[in-house]
Amino acid sequence: MHQQQEHGSEELTIVNPAQFPDKSVVSEYLEPMVLGTILAPETHTGKIMSLCLSRRAVQKNMVYIDDQRVMMKYLFPLNEIVVDFYDLLKSLSSGYARDRAYSTGKAMCERLKESIPRQMFEIAVQAAIGSKVIARET
Repeated sequence: MHQQQEHGSEELTIVNPAQFPDKSVVSEYLEPMVLGTILAPETHTGKIMSLCLSRRAVQKNMVYIDDQRVMMKYLFPLNEIVVDFYDLLKSLSSGYARDRAYSTGKAMCERLKESIPRQMFEIAVQAAIGSKVIARET
């Protein structure tokens, strides 16, 4: 949280609510922002837009990549997405993510296994969603 005081141009970074000065001496409050890009199936667009708007996001762009997928760009206040936003977003598209992720991850691992030159030691190639490994080749 940044702020600029009226008497002077001093800018303070506040990390503790107890540090907030009286609002009568503050001309502007600023908060950390994040530009996020979301790629999703067109069928999930409405739910994702609602989630983003409920987190005070401002839509900057929306492009149809093809007839099935949409790319959305939003400007988010950092504190609105830092805790559970990713989990909620994942749950909105869980059917899509489960069906496609495993087969895509397995295919990518198999292709990498064939294209990486043989070594004198084992190399594990893994596809993961977050911290969960969904495919592995050695």
